[in-house]
Amino acid sequence: MTSRAAPAPAASQATINVLTALLEARTGQQIAAYRSWRLDTALKPLLRARKLDTLDQLVTQLLQGSDRSIGDSIVDAPRQPGDVVLPRRAGIRDARRGGRGRRA
Repeated sequence: MTSRAAPAPAASQATINVLTALLEARTGQQIAAYRSWRLDTALKPLLRARKLDTLDQLVTQLLQGSDRSIGDSIVDAPRQPGDVVLPRRAGIRDARRGGRGRRA
């Protein structure tokens, strides 16, 4: 019988609220509630680096304020090379298409 690690518990709504407010305040990007799962995906490397199991633990460290770089690390996490985790703005996508709307 193979033992499997228990999945990490889902982040509390308060944690999601803190993270989405931080991203909106620092980047202007709004994360819809139905896309909040992307926060977990984007922040997993940061959780591993800090030896944390949950987003709740990460937000607790953020709110304690003892590490001033943690907010920057959270905001920068989705921007690591190769990560396309958070939705792109339509203006950027349209600019890549030469300013045209949908392709015909």
